[in-house]
Amino acid sequence: MVAAIPYLVAIHRGTAKPNIVTWLTWTFLDTIALGASIDAHEWVTAIFAVGSTLGPASILIYGFVRGSRTYTAVDAVCQAVAILGLILWKLTGSPVTAITAYLVANEFAVLPTLRHAWKKPAEEAPAAFGMGAAASLITLVAQTRMSYVGLAMPVALLLNNSSVAAFIAFRRRGALESTSPA
Repeated sequence: MVAAIPYLVAIHRGTAKPNIVTWLTWTFLDTIALGASIDAHEWVTAIFAVGSTLGPASILIYGFVRGSRTYTAVDAVCQAVAILGLILWKLTGSPVTAITAYLVANEFAVLPTLRHAWKKPAEEAPAAFGMGAAASLITLVAQTRMSYVGLAMPVALLLNNSSVAAFIAFRRRGALESTSPA
């Protein structure tokens, strides 16, 4: 949740314009991961998932005021995979099924943000993604059990948040270098 603060500030300042469909998808996916973590008694990951759900939810809510509403094919695929994962989870009773669907959908869901971070790095909040990566790493270090359900979400978010933060930093640095005098 704390990692969302820099993004919320950037939205307020007008420097970030979230696509609320993407943040809706992440809120939905993180809620699934939260439920699966609780179902599997993976409490460290469940605590992490609470914050990981509330952060995107807060950006989603504020994004209704200052965000965009672009619905893409990637959003449709992510939401369909998440719904399929929910159905399969309920049919099988296995949180592993839910986390697997979460992982697939989440990897698709990060693609538009990576694309946006690459094309318009000034419109993203790198501190939010860096803090999200740090929270993921702390969650991994705090794990007392090594299980697929307990590790999958923090590993995925560590990789995704680190990638987005790196894209933003790399592109911003390149933009600065290309505008500085030789």
